[in-house]
Amino acid sequence: MSRYFGRGQSSPYGSIPGGIPAVTDEDFSYITSQDLEGPAATLEDDVLIIKNKGVTYPVHFPAYAIGDGKLRVSDVRHRVGVMMDLSAPATRRMKLLYKGQKLKEPAAPVRDYGVKNKSELMAVISDARDESSPSDEELVIVKDKKKKRNRKKTKKGDVDGASSSRDSTSNLDGTSPSSTPGSVAMKKLDELSHEFSTRLHPLCKEYIASPPSDPKRRDEDHRRISETILQNILLKLDAVDTEGVAEVRARRKELVSRAQDILKALDVAKASQG
Repeated sequence: MSRYFGRGQSSPYGSIPGGIPAVTDEDFSYITSQDLEGPAATLEDDVLIIKNKGVTYPVHFPAYAIGDGKLRVSDVRHRVGVMMDLSAPATRRMKLLYKGQKLKEPAAPVRDYGVKNKSELMAVISDARDESSPSDEELVIVKDKKKKRNRKKTKKGDVDGASSSRDSTSNLDGTSPSSTPGSVAMKKLDELSHEFSTRLHPLCKEYIASPPSDPKRRDEDHRRISETILQNILLKLDAVDTEGVAEVRARRKELVSRAQDILKALDVAKASQG
């Protein structure tokens, strides 16, 4: 729609010397493909610091993958296995720990365990069996099959065999020496508690009371003690089968809490000298 400038009204271009300015392409700036790619290129990767046997592996993931809950435990395990050049069975046996807590659920986001960008995790690969040994899942299947076979034998009624076996292994009251639920697990917990109290706890108290002044030695001693507690106490506690016995569960929970508390105290002592 045109506008009429009558008497007393002036053109908006009247005050511009020379009238309407000439505009050329040089008066414009354009966004190039490099400009569009620039911001994305500046995003920093998420990084997890993985430690194993004194060696540190910085493992990179897409930016914000941890905070957005997209990075899962299985993703970290797979990536660490590639970084450490592990075989598939060894990668499956790998256990990841963060501040004494095991990252159990493969499909769970790592942030559910409190893991953040630049957090330090410990990777532990069991050396107890070679790669030709069956996996945990295979062992469970074998146990289930054995239980089914035993139930079938019982149903067939092998009375003589059962009675002779019972006579050879029974106590006077007719119970088996190891029939008490949770007795084996409780014995194992007592052994771990004794090891922690007599061998590891004194080392922890000494470090907490007087951390080494030399930064390198302070870090090395902290790593050595922490890894020993994780491998010799926490991982073994995690492997104890409580058999659903409340007393055994409570005992294991108490030992786990003690170990985690001492790990936190070690972290505080190390940071206090930083």
